[in-house]
Amino acid sequence: MSDAFRKFLAFVVPTLMISTHAWATVDRVDKGFIDLESWQPTGNNAQRLDGQWYFFDNEFIAPTRILTRLAEHQEFVEVPKRWESSFKTLDDSGFGHATYVLKLNLPSDASFWLQTYGLQVAGRVFVLDSQGQVIGESSAGDVGVDAKSEYAVNWYPLTLQFDTKTGDSLSVYLVVHISNYSFPRGGFEQSLVLSNFEEGRISHLSGFILSASTLGILIIIALYHLSLYLQRREDPLPAYFAGFCLSFAMREAVMSGFFEYLGLRNMWTSYEFLVTLEYLSMPLLGSFAGLFIERLVSVGWFVTFLRYWVGVFGLGLIVVTLSTPVIEFSKFLIVYQVFLFGGICIGLVHLLLAAYKKFPFAGAVLSAFCLLAAGGINDILYARRVVDTAYIAPYTFVAFVLMQASLIAQKFARVFEERDASQNALLETYQQLDDELLKREQLMAANERLSEENRIASEQLIQADKLATLGTMVAGIAHDIANPTGLIMSNQEIAVASTQSGEELLDTCFKDVEDDETKAVYHTFQAYFTETKEALKRVNLGTQRIAAINSAIRNQARRDHSVESVLLRPVIDECLVIVGNRLKGIDIQVDVADALAVEMIRSQFGQALMNLVANAADAISDLESGGQNSSVARIKISASQPGNSFYLTIEDSGPGIPKGLREKVLEPFFTTKSLGKGTGLGMPIVLKILDAHKMTLTIDDSEELGGASFIIKEV
Repeated sequence: MSDAFRKFLAFVVPTLMISTHAWATVDRVDKGFIDLESWQPTGNNAQRLDGQWYFFDNEFIAPTRILTRLAEHQEFVEVPKRWESSFKTLDDSGFGHATYVLKLNLPSDASFWLQTYGLQVAGRVFVLDSQGQVIGESSAGDVGVDAKSEYAVNWYPLTLQFDTKTGDSLSVYLVVHISNYSFPRGGFEQSLVLSNFEEGRISHLSGFILSASTLGILIIIALYHLSLYLQRREDPLPAYFAGFCLSFAMREAVMSGFFEYLGLRNMWTSYEFLVTLEYLSMPLLGSFAGLFIERLVSVGWFVTFLRYWVGVFGLGLIVVTLSTPVIEFSKFLIVYQVFLFGGICIGLVHLLLAAYKKFPFAGAVLSAFCLLAAGGINDILYARRVVDTAYIAPYTFVAFVLMQASLIAQKFARVFEERDASQNALLETYQQLDDELLKREQLMAANERLSEENRIASEQLIQADKLATLGTMVAGIAHDIANPTGLIMSNQEIAVASTQSGEELLDTCFKDVEDDETKAVYHTFQAYFTETKEALKRVNLGTQRIAAINSAIRNQARRDHSVESVLLRPVIDECLVIVGNRLKGIDIQVDVADALAVEMIRSQFGQALMNLVANAADAISDLESGGQNSSVARIKISASQPGNSFYLTIEDSGPGIPKGLREKVLEPFFTTKSLGKGTGLGMPIVLKILDAHKMTLTIDDSEELGGASFIIKEV
């Protein structure tokens, strides 16, 4: 199982579990009443309030008048259901308003969550206690008695939270006002669901998270495939798939009430705009899906069909949707559905035939569309309570999108394989033509180009090899230096001992002689021995210096991979030795305890320290070369370990780093050094090494030295 698939399951399974509801086995609403007193509103146990509700046609009954009107009213309608043409509230276009009422017996001392799955009209709900007092109220849009007074919403859930108390009457009344003067299909089309408050709130939140996640995945995949198309425009397949994903994202954003969730109510998210997007998504989805299938699995008759289906039918629907009011084009929903589902059916037939004929990718595309269809069918059956599963269409669509993205990747891989095969065949042809002395001039030109490419590639390879082996070379040179250095040191010790012995022998032979001539010879030999000892001291100083540099280089050049406890002071001393040529004229102060040990990868941490010390030295040098000499050129290195925390500070007397540049100096290829002096790679390397050590780097001003201060500390 791939990591990507594991991550997909890790996202899908928890969300699927939180969004699954088991419906309670309680009787349906009968003549405006349902008894839920024995219902246990705990756990994942929601109750749909479907059945016969009281119905007041062409009226908005105020909550204070509900109890009086129920005593004299005996008209009922089925919920959920669209308004029927026999209702007097409806005119020829199907517009109107009405009041629905339901009486419930509920458990006491409980908190409830009331929700519809989404309204495409304006709605308002009240909850009344047994005395007719309002104990809860909510709305989706603003209901009205005409188009001017109504503010409709598009697929936005109507939600409400209310409580019952111990000792109160268990009877409550639900009052719902509905109006649809902005849309030709009205009524209470969605079930009203009652659940435990906590479970209902989680379900409501998970719906928003699911919509946002689906939108994010669709937009990311669409942008990715658009970038693929922009890089290789001769193949429009990624562009078609990106259009399909964006169209579905547009539909998901509208039908999930995503804009209303975020409270975005303005001219760009008005009701008319959202309904236009909803209807526009259907011809766009069908068109891009057809073009995608045709490009991936192309057959002659399907190309002809698609030309008329998309070019005439689909484009016509898009033009009508954009050029006519919502009131007009929304009456013809069936036409949009015919275009969408008719195209899907023809596409599936095409894929079946192509899979039967074993066209490349046909079987995989067919499987993906079947998976998508299975999710849609399941959701329809679940919404109608035929099956007790969950809403899985978003998950199946995400799986469908990932499968199609995989197919596009496979096709790109096949194209590249074919390209490579073509190139190999072309090279073989060139070789044959060369053997037969045909088109010699063309072959010579090709050979020259190939030679130039090989030369450039060789130079790049040599440079890369130099960089890759530099550490090994330095370590080898240090090892080679160690032997003659050891020889010099050992012979220097012999010379010192011999000089000492000669001087002692001279003292024994001539010390007590009184002859002036002999004393002169004695003093001459003493001067020779003194000069020799001074020379040997200088030799000893030089060899000690060579040994120190050699030891520091070998320590820093080795490839450590494990973290170990290392004394910090020797590492700092080695760094100072290596960059010693850049520290001339600079006073170095090291305030680090000899016993301070740090968990580190020695060579890597030493490299980071060398970069920071070298940068400090360069900053002081740049300041002096610019004519702004400081009184004393100083670098101070201090470290401490209070408790379990480790701090290391490198301060300098340079010009410092302005606050506006402190973030930039950590970026690759950005440098404040003069042209040809800096590469802009030192600080990013330091940052990477410290990050691997779980340490941070902070840049500040040095209060003591006046320059920059680099602070390293453990996270």
